Amino acid sequence: VLWMPSVAGGRVFVSAGLAAAEDDERRNWVYALNAADGSVAWRVDVPALATLVATDDRLYVMAPTPDPDSVVLALDAATGAEVWRWWMAADQAALAGGALYVPTVGGFFAVDPATGVQRWRAGPSGEIVGPPLVADGLVVVRLRTS
Repeated sequence: VLWMPSVAGGRVFVSAGLAAAEDDERRNWVYALNAADGSVAWRVDVPALATLVATDDRLYVMAPTPDPDSVVLALDAATGAEVWRWWMAADQAALAGGALYVPTVGGFFAVDPATGVQRWRAGPSGEIVGPPLVADGLVVVRLRTS
């Protein structure tokens, strides 16, 4: 496990991976573990080690890769079934005020967490560094401008 786990709804969600196997492919998964006994509730394959944001009914997965396989997923927290998918390189997000805020190389997005529909996009004047902070109706990001 490389990234921090996320906990909600009696489950612990973790991202885990194995180094390159004989076929030079990395293997990466997201696991849902039952918090009461540690048993595996479900597992899904993802293209990279992922950052996770959990609620009682959804798990948001940011799995960035250096190629077009980067993905942001919304999974059903109970079953692991995919609810929606965005093909974008994002390695973090914040969930607040009824929106999933996703910084990427190409911009900063506010996404409807239930449907994955983009609500708005902003094009910052630098590289977003670190996760967004959402408080009192404001979204704050740190930018690297040079």
